[in-house]
Amino acid sequence: MDDSLQFKNIKQKESSAVQKENYKNNNLKFKDLRGISCPMNFVQTKIQLVTMQSGEKLEIWLDDGQPINNVPGSIQSEGHEVLEQVQINEDYWIVIIKKK
Repeated sequence: MDDSLQFKNIKQKESSAVQKENYKNNNLKFKDLRGISCPMNFVQTKIQLVTMQSGEKLEIWLDDGQPINNVPGSIQSEGHEVLEQVQINEDYWIVIIKKK
């Protein structure tokens, strides 16, 4: 969600150098969990969230199928907020989480 309270439409990712600068400026953490099966992708998301402060945002990349079906719901059941969930292609999704 941007400053005008509109959801961003993430269609393609920028170069890694630009990406890193964006994460630094927006206080957004990042974790690529593609290729990691359930429940380890959820465990790694939780580990990343533990290192963050309340209100910080985490962007995770999840494979289609079980990961996208399970992880966002599990994150919400932990009390965190899923701000955005966007399918990039048939293979993976981007999920933006706000830590409680």
